[in-house]
Amino acid sequence: MTSYLKENSGKISFILLTLSLFVGFIFNEDSSGSGGHIADFNNTWGYVEVLTNNFFAFPGQHGSDLTPLSYMFLSWFNYFFNDKYIVRLIFCTISITLPMLFYYALKNHYEDLDRNKLLLFASLIFLFPSFRSGAIWANSSNMANIFFLLFIIFFNNWLKKDRSDKINSNIFYQLIFLALAVYTRQYYAVIYL
Repeated sequence: MTSYLKENSGKISFILLTLSLFVGFIFNEDSSGSGGHIADFNNTWGYVEVLTNNFFAFPGQHGSDLTPLSYMFLSWFNYFFNDKYIVRLIFCTISITLPMLFYYALKNHYEDLDRNKLLLFASLIFLFPSFRSGAIWANSSNMANIFFLLFIIFFNNWLKKDRSDKINSNIFYQLIFLALAVYTRQYYAVIYL
């Protein structure tokens, strides 16, 4: 039994921490402190509703100076479900891809390390207050981090391939996902430099 737990500690921790995220969702957890993510969600929900009705509305016209990509995704979900709670639940579920992508990026870059330990390490993301609150309260930082991790994965793939090819699709995907990360959160624009 002990060897089974040791060999599968990564999977077990990933499952338990995923469940803890959904428990936090049920109790409206905001572990980032002082209700910041809750206030951000409530302050930007009006813009999501405007985008639900007019997909090409500019954020500056509706009290938001943030880039609109994450809110566009939320508006798509709101268009179909018309319920804040369900939109948040969908976003929370999508946010689980962040630790999964982090694990994939680690596994792809550190091929010689034990995959169970890498999964255990990637599962630690579930403990970060910013990730938890961002997932539960549909904050754009999680979506930007997902796009950024996809950029990193394609960047690492590009580094591993023979770069003498004239056209390498990894470069194209890097640019697309980094652009999506920037269009979700502006601070990723520094990476272009």
